[in-house]
Amino acid sequence: MRASSTAHSTATTNPAASWGAKRTRTTAPGGRAAARSAGSGSCCARDWENLGGEGPAGLIAELVLASDVADYVRFRAVCRSWRRCSPEDPRDAVLDDRFLPPQWIMLDKACARARPGRHRFLNVSTGECIRMDLPELAGHKLLAVTPEGLLLLLHEPTLVVRLLNPLTRHLTDLPRLNELLQTRGYKSARSLHVYGVGLVADASAVAVCFSCPMVLAVAKPGDESWTVVDKEYMISTLPFAGRFY
Repeated sequence: MRASSTAHSTATTNPAASWGAKRTRTTAPGGRAAARSAGSGSCCARDWENLGGEGPAGLIAELVLASDVADYVRFRAVCRSWRRCSPEDPRDAVLDDRFLPPQWIMLDKACARARPGRHRFLNVSTGECIRMDLPELAGHKLLAVTPEGLLLLLHEPTLVVRLLNPLTRHLTDLPRLNELLQTRGYKSARSLHVYGVGLVADASAVAVCFSCPMVLAVAKPGDESWTVVDKEYMISTLPFAGRFY
């Protein structure tokens, strides 16, 4: 009895002797799984955060942007860290060709009838179709779509012409049409139409062929008025590679 008691005492006081022994369960039911989950989540959180700053997220953002601005917008929407490490904010580079969506076209207005402000866009390169809510269209008349994928709008209450990037949803103001209409003898923009529109001069300006009044005019963001280039009747126009034909 004494030997047995001594052996038991040695096993409980000597750490080396207790390694092979079955340990007492001290964690509450579910506690070990919860701890494992918490540890895993914390590791993943650190990994996601490390993608930003000095991590590879900036390089990934550049590669995504080179592929498609729609993917770049999705990338920036993931979290604040990824948005911060992205090369540029599309709102700071309005006519930058990297943020233009030339491969996306707006389809019919079926979605807009079901839900005002919602439109479908098709990627002609990949066949991907997305739906976009565009509240920016409220109060605007759609005049035309540029070959670069921008929507040329007229804000009818103020006669301000605007460009809308449907994927970044950024509006760019162009000059008002008041002076252009008045000099051509028009009192309103009710009969105004657009025959052609495109970006010119290394995408720094917009050329628009208006009808009623019939003029070809050019303007840049920030200009106070349109510059009339031609007043002759034009049967058709074609913007191509930064030029207007």
